Amino acid sequence: MSASMRILGISAERGGLDWLWQAATQDAGVSPREGLESGLFLEHQVVDVHNPGVNLPPDVDAVVLDGDMGQETARLLLADLRTANTSIPVLVGADAAERSEWDRMIRLGIQDILFRNADSPADMMRRISGAMHHAKVLSATQEAEIRLRTIIEYIDDGVLILDGQSVILFANPAAEELLDRPLDELFGREIPQVLLIHANRLNGTALAALLDRFAGRGYSFIDLESALADPAYSSADRWEGRGGISWIHRWAWSSFLSQFAR
Repeated sequence: MSASMRILGISAERGGLDWLWQAATQDAGVSPREGLESGLFLEHQVVDVHNPGVNLPPDVDAVVLDGDMGQETARLLLADLRTANTSIPVLVGADAAERSEWDRMIRLGIQDILFRNADSPADMMRRISGAMHHAKVLSATQEAEIRLRTIIEYIDDGVLILDGQSVILFANPAAEELLDRPLDELFGREIPQVLLIHANRLNGTALAALLDRFAGRGYSFIDLESALADPAYSSADRWEGRGGISWIHRWAWSSFLSQFAR
């Protein structure tokens, strides 16, 4: 085990993580005092199971929760830790017979389980080191994704990501602007449009004036059934990405994508 590994142990009792301390120093081949002096083990915090909370130091590499606190306390501490720092790996120490009971905590974000009565000191430290490595890789991947998304969002070229069925999974703003097509270009004519109005006091008060404005612009009014009878409303819709707030928007994208359909 690297002497630079900094672990925060959390338990409900002062001696609750003696097993971890012994495993860490034994694996490193040092005495407990030497382990303290070398920074092998950063801190041991004792929490109140009825009001659990954690003070996360800034230089922690991994957190180990003592399973004797119970799953509910562990779940609350995990949420607290994730709020403080999403990239630090969190593990739990439990007996091997309790594995099935703790497996669901993996789905909630625990990286791994240390089996106090079955794993050797070397196995425990390998699990912690593995969780740290996985967390670093995940963090680096997320940072790279953020950088790439930022670049794509601001370049002038349109970028589309499609699945195997030519359904849009992602489109950057430049692509949205390029494919913002008017109705007369999409269908070669004007089509009946649907006006969505939410039922509330503000719209009720302003509705008459709003409809007068539409009439002043040359609109006439028909019922919803007549509007939806227009063949345009049977047009393909391949949009599944962000945005696409109107049917016109979705049809414009789908019309463009039809040339790539297999």
